[in-house]
Amino acid sequence: MSLDTTQAIHEEFRKATWEHLMKQLKHDGDWDRFNQIAWEAVQRNEQEKAEWQQSYHMRLAEAKQIILRETHGNILEPPKPKGVESIPDKDALNFKADSRIRADHEQRLAVIKQDELDQYEELKTLVDNRSHFKGYAKSEFELSKTRSGPSRS
Repeated sequence: MSLDTTQAIHEEFRKATWEHLMKQLKHDGDWDRFNQIAWEAVQRNEQEKAEWQQSYHMRLAEAKQIILRETHGNILEPPKPKGVESIPDKDALNFKADSRIRADHEQRLAVIKQDELDQYEELKTLVDNRSHFKGYAKSEFELSKTRSGPSRS
């Protein structure tokens, strides 16, 4: 299955985010959180794909009903002569409904991917904030040694 341009760019960005973040992880808790984010993303992805497979026909039927309501609504049409059908082309209706539910499915998958990236960004921010305080106590101790103040002697 080939990826479209947007998906390929997103996948490369995800890999780059992974590599950059993995270089900064030093604590077991950070690695646990990193692995948990990846695991949750895979689980959510698999669940959405499984639900897609199981409920495809139900989603298609619902989409057809929505399209018909949007098209015809509560409009009362005068009776048509015999041979003239007011029902839209079945193939066009099926195509439009299928397109809608596929776009909906792709949107759900995109949200899962974006959630994963957002969680990685939060972890990166946490690690960056923690690294700002690295060596803080030592530098403050060294600074206090150089200050003149009362002595115990």
